[in-house]
Amino acid sequence: MLLFIIGCSTDEENTSSMVNDKTEESEKNPTQYTLTVSAAEGGSVSALSNGEGVPGGTYDKGTEITIIASASEGYEFVRWEGSVNNFVFKQNTPELSIKINSDINLNAIFYKSLSISAKQIDFDYQLAYCLDGKISSTVWLGNKLGIVIEGETPSDRDPKIMKQIIIALERIIDQFYSITQIGQLNMLSSYENKMVIEVVNDNCGAGGLAHHEVLGISIGASFLNEVYNSFLSGNREIHQIFYYEINRNFWKRKWIKKFDWAMDGGDRDWGHWTTGFNVAQAIIMPKQLNTGFIYFGWTIEQFRYKMIKNLEIYMDNEEYDFYNGWMQNRMPWDRANSVNDLMTGLIIYSYENFGGDNWLKNFYKYIDSDLVPDRENIYSYQQCRDNIYKIWSLSAEKDLISFFTNDLKWIISDDAISFISNFNLD
Repeated sequence: MLLFIIGCSTDEENTSSMVNDKTEESEKNPTQYTLTVSAAEGGSVSALSNGEGVPGGTYDKGTEITIIASASEGYEFVRWEGSVNNFVFKQNTPELSIKINSDINLNAIFYKSLSISAKQIDFDYQLAYCLDGKISSTVWLGNKLGIVIEGETPSDRDPKIMKQIIIALERIIDQFYSITQIGQLNMLSSYENKMVIEVVNDNCGAGGLAHHEVLGISIGASFLNEVYNSFLSGNREIHQIFYYEINRNFWKRKWIKKFDWAMDGGDRDWGHWTTGFNVAQAIIMPKQLNTGFIYFGWTIEQFRYKMIKNLEIYMDNEEYDFYNGWMQNRMPWDRANSVNDLMTGLIIYSYENFGGDNWLKNFYKYIDSDLVPDRENIYSYQQCRDNIYKIWSLSAEKDLISFFTNDLKWIISDDAISFISNFNLD
């Protein structure tokens, strides 16, 4: 006969007691997270959850709260921006309900109220040079710019969607003025004294066209259609080409004399730094403004990575240096792509590592000043390297000699090093 005795040991009793204690402690001290809610200029925020009041503070995990954005007179709510449950967040309705399962930061964005108008006009296209004479078009006018579309009538597009697009584009213009500190520009293409974005069916064989130091761009109609459909679906994405071409407007011709050099193609093979900045601003500015991005199916992170990867390949391989990497119009490790991409990679890297918006604003300040003299000609390679080192260091408010000599593997002159040392940078 076998006798089985079943019972609870002291250890099991202790374990059970510990579990119960932890459960009770968890109920008494639940996990909590911080909710931070703010409002940009032009409005305020309030909460509707467990009573009314200003949202924000510490909440138990799982708490549900509704927050409301209210526009001040003369403004209108545009969207929420921030991070919710570790995801970048965008929402276009003023009333927002969320469950708190992580720290949350939200900012309500408001813009000054915009009234737009649309009318049929005969327009003389200035940038789309292959179009002759005045052509029947529709102009959509906002506060600061107009979009002129070849061959359309006002009934072809939804006014609410066009209003949202114009608001987004006017923000881009304002941001370029703020970052470059360039001063008021004249207009090459305009209507009723407002900058015009020309939208044409055939943009003279080009995706986009623009001039330096004057406002106005032209693009193919397909690019506007992509943006229009994105806004129609609620994604609110702006195509890369808008940033690229508008950057041309805000890039002074004289700036290339600071450090632009000739590549292996000879006298006509230069100007690549301008393109490098066009592309870089198409990556930097969407992040500054927290706007969506369109580029032939690429996400902005994929597009950024492509540029940064070229810089990493260059820096990580001893075989590459200034003469084998920066002087070929096609990168030695990727003959299918231009050195522009390497330059863009350096600009993005510098923005992300040397001070962000402060570095970028300082860059425009110093490239526009006479503190760093122009290089003598497009073959003054040492002078070009020195000028980049000077402008980059002044902009970073830090001596970047280690980065330029060790990471970029550039030879910097003693005179340039002495020049920067006089500023007593960190």
